Amino acid sequence: MELEYHKHAFELAGLKPEWNEENLKILDEKESLFDIQFPQALREWYALENREDLLLSHSLIDYSESLQEFGNHSSWDELPDPEDVPEAVYNRLLRYNELFAKRKVLSIFSEQQGMIGWFLKLNHKEDPEVLVQLEDNRHELYSYKNTFSELIYTSVWDGIIVYGLGNFSGYYVEAVGKKLSRKALKYIEDKLGLLPSSQNPGTKRMILRAGQIGEGLTSWQDRDSARYFFHASELKPLQRLMNHFFRLNLLTGDFTCNYVAFEGEEDYKRKEEEMQDFLKKSFSLLQKESVY
Repeated sequence: MELEYHKHAFELAGLKPEWNEENLKILDEKESLFDIQFPQALREWYALENREDLLLSHSLIDYSESLQEFGNHSSWDELPDPEDVPEAVYNRLLRYNELFAKRKVLSIFSEQQGMIGWFLKLNHKEDPEVLVQLEDNRHELYSYKNTFSELIYTSVWDGIIVYGLGNFSGYYVEAVGKKLSRKALKYIEDKLGLLPSSQNPGTKRMILRAGQIGEGLTSWQDRDSARYFFHASELKPLQRLMNHFFRLNLLTGDFTCNYVAFEGEEDYKRKEEEMQDFLKKSFSLLQKESVY
């Protein structure tokens, strides 16, 4: 079998997929039991025997949901108090209740402290949109990822790049600049599809991602300034992403550039040279006119 939807996540983590076709039989049984059709991206995910290894080693998600337990609870809100049950109860596929059935979504992840829930939008697409439910407003669902495979990929991306789990091969730029204003943030959201991460709501740190998988940034916001951490697996998307921040006059020109390679990567020296060349040319990206 060949990976179609989760190929990039496994490549980023440097893992080879291991298959378990028995899991597909369990999914077939669940589809019949609940009269529901799972998207192909979800079926591929559960056909992977080492999906749990991917999450444990390269992301902040505790482990994959148990197929055998699917449907034991009718809604996220009905889960027992975390003090009374093992945290495993909070990491399983859940059957959607009447409220979410009307919206045609399926609960796929629940953060173990009960702050966040993730849902697949059942719209007959094979790799559907992911919605998020936050603790302070459980009756609203917000758009979180364009696809389920992007959710898996960016979870691995965050774990590897932002939190230093596993190995990563890609380009980094750290830049000091001005704090994001609301106006600048709206521009970024509209133009790039960047959204603050809901993993850490209310904190000064924001994780933002561009519309294309494999590029994004992390921003630490202080009172009057910010530190931006751009990252991408390719140089051109990184350059394109940074150019928007130049146009917003958010970057001051204080840069640190780096290329990080997998152990044994043959052409890492060439890419390191590309990074240094990128650093020299960065100031040519600066556009004086305001975008407002």
